Amino acid sequence: MLVALRIVLFLGAGFLSCLAVDSVSWITNYEEGLEEARKTNKPVLLVFWAEWCGPCRMMEQEVWRNPEFEPLLKKFVCLNIDIDRDIGTAGRYHVDAVPRMLILDPSGNVLSDRLGGQHRTDVTRLLSTIPDDFAPIARLNARLKEDPDDFSGWLGIAQFYAKLGVLDLSSKYLKEALKTREGKSHGASRESALVMMGLNNLKMNNPKEARKIFEQCCKEFASDGSECDRALLGLVTAFASERKFSEAEKALAQLQARFPNSPAAERAAENIQAARANR
Repeated sequence: MLVALRIVLFLGAGFLSCLAVDSVSWITNYEEGLEEARKTNKPVLLVFWAEWCGPCRMMEQEVWRNPEFEPLLKKFVCLNIDIDRDIGTAGRYHVDAVPRMLILDPSGNVLSDRLGGQHRTDVTRLLSTIPDDFAPIARLNARLKEDPDDFSGWLGIAQFYAKLGVLDLSSKYLKEALKTREGKSHGASRESALVMMGLNNLKMNNPKEARKIFEQCCKEFASDGSECDRALLGLVTAFASERKFSEAEKALAQLQARFPNSPAAERAAENIQAARANR
């Protein structure tokens, strides 16, 4: 990975006066870029660079000025920040090395963060995964502005970001959902949100937090839950990921007793076996 630290100077011919494909407009003011994103419901492609940065030149020529990228770039509000001229925005994102490429939603939430020179195939793959229209999120946010106690609004945003793989952001909105009256009430909505948040933490390789959530879910919905098999599967997997195999086996026994020969029980046994093999 090619990275230029602020203390290293690359003194070559010319400066990066502009990052652009001719028909793609790049904005150089952070607040203007975010305002444009909010107006158009487009995601933001935020590129930090510097005139002295060799890898930045490489990406300028191979990626940003490559005509093949024009259709992808038009999905975004394109924003480039010279870290030596806009110290405030660079500091906001703790940028001390370039190139740095971030994808933001129109609210400024970070969806992806890449440091160093990126190969054009990797950039293509990343940009292709980002939706070009965040209007559904804008509508949900408008609902929540009117009624912050709208459980389905918070859950809808959480599900949107989970599909994008931005699991920390998904969990942030799940926590808000659980603060609503519906989220606090003993029922399917609360159970579903807890299971989803536990799964998010497993996928983020945070088994300790996942275990706590699944334990809470199993305790609250021990007798009347509709997703107890998923919660127990998550609990087994969390214990196994923590190398707590005795506890994992006990949770597996509960799962097998309540849901014998179920896909969840089979998967749980496989997860314990896989974790033991990776010791």
